[in-house]
Amino acid sequence: MALGFLAVHGGLLAILSSLIDLTGFAAAAYLAILTAGNGIAGVIADADFPGSRFVALLALDDHARFVQDWVFDVSLGLYRPEKAGFDPWVSVVAIALVALIGAWFAYWRYRKQA
Repeated sequence: MALGFLAVHGGLLAILSSLIDLTGFAAAAYLAILTAGNGIAGVIADADFPGSRFVALLALDDHARFVQDWVFDVSLGLYRPEKAGFDPWVSVVAIALVALIGAWFAYWRYRKQA
């Protein structure tokens, strides 16, 4: 299950490090996206307007935990994607998507420098 955490966090780090040159700003952006992003995504997902549940997919830190609980057959019901009614396979796709986007950004960044 560490692979899911590595894919989400590594993909996000690859995206941010490809876009932000200063280490301090990249670290601050990373922490802001993971901590504030989950809270903001939860508040918006709980709002009452059409399509608000899809914002729960932006709670990146919850996807790996949701998949981990699914694999080990534990249901806490505390994760944003689960509260919004998404199946665990949607979180698997979200993890893979973040990892692929991160790999593409890293390739794009270092291809330009070569």
